[in-house]
Amino acid sequence: MTLDERIEKDLTELYQGKEIASAKDLKSVLDISAKGLPQHFVGDRNAKTVFVMLNPGKNVKKAYEDFEELTAGYDRTNATSFIKSYIDEKTNFGIKESEKNRKDSFDEKQAAFLKPFEDSGINIPAKFPDEKTYELCLQAKQNVLMQKLQLELLPYCSAKFSVNQKKANALIPFVETLLDEIFRVERKYVIFGGAIFADLFKKMQSENIKVEFFKEAKIQPVKNPLVAQLVKITKEGKSVNAVIARSFARQDIGRAYSVMAEYGKLCFELLKH
Repeated sequence: MTLDERIEKDLTELYQGKEIASAKDLKSVLDISAKGLPQHFVGDRNAKTVFVMLNPGKNVKKAYEDFEELTAGYDRTNATSFIKSYIDEKTNFGIKESEKNRKDSFDEKQAAFLKPFEDSGINIPAKFPDEKTYELCLQAKQNVLMQKLQLELLPYCSAKFSVNQKKANALIPFVETLLDEIFRVERKYVIFGGAIFADLFKKMQSENIKVEFFKEAKIQPVKNPLVAQLVKITKEGKSVNAVIARSFARQDIGRAYSVMAEYGKLCFELLKH
């Protein structure tokens, strides 16, 4: 299933007042929202840099409660117009009115991590993250949202990403959607933010998709090492090098921007070589 097909299916079901069937099917794998607004992507779908996260972090109950407010400005003439509103919002998420003056530590963490990536297409302010003034943080946040493509392994909200490993194979179709979108245009940098991606890549080797695992590297600026691994993904004859930032989702480094920049440099060096 392509990303556009998944968006159309999920948003049509929500428009019709139904639960998202794909999310309901995953209830035994992890506790996610089938009624809240999903987040399939944010930013520029043709960007040089793609960063794949785990899923939107929001409590299932709150995601449902927020749905009407979040879609209040959507065109509800029909399902097609509703979906267009959703796509427009996610494309321009970084500059929408409610985001313009809102600091966000997760997006600032992304910006710090991506700062060392040369010619990424993302304009991170030169003084960030060494200086963290309100203005610099807002500019870093806006650019990191607008100038890259952010994808989610699962587009459905949950308070935490805790997967039933015995049923993790159910996530493979979502990885296939991610790879379809990544390979849709040429990319310079592809980053997967979490150790689970290595496990899923090992499960999904097929005739059309092959993932080769190469060098692993680590640094230890904090108590537990930060680990990254280089992989080569081949899909239908086309290949791209990617890095699995296995430690990116760790809670203990979320606001340590200098540590995130150091970790980003490690990942960049892996990809560069």
